[in-house]
Amino acid sequence: MARMTTHGFTLTAEGPFDFGASLRFVEDWPATSTLPSDGETLRFAYCAESDWLPLGVSVTGAPGGVAVTTTRAPGPGIRGEVARILSLDVDGAGFAKLGEADPVLGDLQRHRPACGPCASGARGRRPAGR
Repeated sequence: MARMTTHGFTLTAEGPFDFGASLRFVEDWPATSTLPSDGETLRFAYCAESDWLPLGVSVTGAPGGVAVTTTRAPGPGIRGEVARILSLDVDGAGFAKLGEADPVLGDLQRHRPACGPCASGARGRRPAGR
């Protein structure tokens, strides 16, 4: 069998990021909990927005972010899509301070530290009084 060509790049996290905690979160999610995992690598596939052609993605932890391997050349569009899938497309540097000011968000941060700004809903506004 022919070996597939792969392409690699890194994504840097802006603010605190724990790939291990993120991977455990995905592994514990009911929709993915029965999929095989080695506990070190997140593997998934999706169709790129630019042409809807499929690509495979493999993600491992790297200092300050993640190392990504794809089955297609990762132009800016694919890099941005993978960053968005991993919630690394937003600056999370001020996320901890938001949790200090908002008790609901702070509670979520303590119970699910892998949930960054996008995953926790911090991107949107919560209605006043809630």
